[in-house]
Amino acid sequence: MKVFSSAIRLAMMLTLTAFAQQSTPVQTPQTTTDTRTVSQKHAQPQAKTKAEFDDFKAASAITDLTAALKAADDFAQKYPTSELRYVLYAQLVQKANAANQSTTLIDAGHKLLAIEPEDAMALILVANAIAESTHDTDLDQDEKYAEAMKDAAAGVKGIDTGLVVSSQIPAEQVAAAKRQLVSMGEATMGYIELNRKNYGLSEKYFKDAIAANPDQPDSTNYMRLAVAQDKQEHYADAMTSVDKALQLGQAENNEAIVNIAKNEKDRLTKLASAAKKQ
Repeated sequence: MKVFSSAIRLAMMLTLTAFAQQSTPVQTPQTTTDTRTVSQKHAQPQAKTKAEFDDFKAASAITDLTAALKAADDFAQKYPTSELRYVLYAQLVQKANAANQSTTLIDAGHKLLAIEPEDAMALILVANAIAESTHDTDLDQDEKYAEAMKDAAAGVKGIDTGLVVSSQIPAEQVAAAKRQLVSMGEATMGYIELNRKNYGLSEKYFKDAIAANPDQPDSTNYMRLAVAQDKQEHYADAMTSVDKALQLGQAENNEAIVNIAKNEKDRLTKLASAAKKQ
């Protein structure tokens, strides 16, 4: 599962805790359709009572992810209309992503999306976690991939209106976080199509993922792009992509990618040599 770099993770960390407070929420007129963005709906959550706020602070302070998820669930059950439910699950999604704990991320993400279905960060991170943790032997593989594709596409499409970020975060950091999220969403769809053996679609999605975040190239995206191109017998393109994956993998000290890239490069070199002899 991919995780944010520390700089982007810092930019994306919701600072909702700073806004959360114990006070009486301002009553807004009821309308048939809520046209507010996700950020407008969730940027300044409030507790209705001191007890609710105290329980929120206690749950938010728990560092163990399993215990924190249980505490968030307990809080949501005790305060089923609390605006602070969103904060607890959003924090858990980000912390689980940083800790590479897909099960907790997916569980918390589903609960967050039940509260806010348009949350772009949750949509993309849940989609990525589902895709990366799904195996060929899973009986529900098709259903998982369908959910992940739908969520990733929705997250990418809604990236400009589906994020909650503090006004204190510089605009350039928010823009960088959006680029990384979009890249992750596109790469998730590319990975699913690669596993589905839809190699042409996979190649397109990986190229879109790379183009979405050119300042932070990802060795895994290039490596998977190379495989998609190899499977289509686009050997020259695959060689270019695998060389880039190898270069980035070495710069990242990513031994796994380096080894895979070297093996793929050897394979492509042999194929090219055999083609010349024919």
